[in-house]
Amino acid sequence: MSITTTPKATLENWSMQEGPPRAGDIYRAPETVGPRKHLHADHPIKPGMYFTTSRIVESDGRLVQTKSGSVYRLGEPDPEWLAWMADNGIDFDPSQPITIR
Repeated sequence: MSITTTPKATLENWSMQEGPPRAGDIYRAPETVGPRKHLHADHPIKPGMYFTTSRIVESDGRLVQTKSGSVYRLGEPDPEWLAWMADNGIDFDPSQPITIR
């Protein structure tokens, strides 16, 4: 599939998470997208705030589409998430950061 809708915003400092932030291991690998997988990122309009997208349903390069129909371009990921991935032996592909399975 290919995302043809213009992105709503570019998400910076993003990470893959399973639902809203909670105590414990919140991060998820980018290839585990499925039910309840969301992006957590700096809010694109409200500096200093974070938000969580609805469930990811499609990805195409650095574009993702959520269940609500919003399309986002992925900017720079959260450095802490990248460190978590490296610590867990998970590769990161910047050209296709999210893979739908």
